Amino acid sequence: MKNLVNAQHKTKHLSKAAQIHRRRRLLMTIVMVATLLIGTFQVLKAHQALGETNAALVSANQKLKTVKATKSVLKVQVDQLKNETYLEKLVRQKYYVAKPGELLFNLPDDTNKIN
Repeated sequence: MKNLVNAQHKTKHLSKAAQIHRRRRLLMTIVMVATLLIGTFQVLKAHQALGETNAALVSANQKLKTVKATKSVLKVQVDQLKNETYLEKLVRQKYYVAKPGELLFNLPDDTNKIN
């Protein structure tokens, strides 16, 4: 009888120990899953930020190309404006300035034709 009580006590003690181990395993599993989820979320967030940064970089590079092209066109215009012959031709054409003794005639363009 004493052996039977002793056996039941050991069984209860073992089942309590097993319950404690199950709880610990469950807790560890929950902690590991939570850590994995948080880590995965951080990696995805970093990947998204990298994609946005790359898109901004591509946009900035395109803008840089257009600004460089505009700069080169403006540099050519500045160089041309430093040339007296070109400047004289431009002023005569745009503002209808005549040399002394010259007559200017204003002829209609093709766009102003009457059909």
